[in-house]
Amino acid sequence: MAKYKLIVLINAIEGREDEFNNWFTNQHVPDVLTIPGMKTAQRFELAEHQREGAKKEFRFLTLYDVETDDLPWVINEMKIRQGTPQMVSTDTIAPPASIHFFEPITELVTSAED
Repeated sequence: MAKYKLIVLINAIEGREDEFNNWFTNQHVPDVLTIPGMKTAQRFELAEHQREGAKKEFRFLTLYDVETDDLPWVINEMKIRQGTPQMVSTDTIAPPASIHFFEPITELVTSAED
């Protein structure tokens, strides 16, 4: 079974962050994880401290682990479900968003400290 990461970089409409985060965490992530092949999800918020000159275009990141031998099917299933009762939408997302699937090109490498 092939493994992928789905990377979602996104922002909430200013002033609606609480509503956005509630929807994303409690509605959207569970909806996405009902799609066969979508295995795990974890959300992140941009840390206050960044490298000098780093762009701060997106405030929120979600990492999904995907395992499938038919990624086009998973992508199509997400498209079919979007905005339906199976994958409820929200009007709290500020465009643009960045949503991409990645596949590994190396094995996972750990530090010598571990």
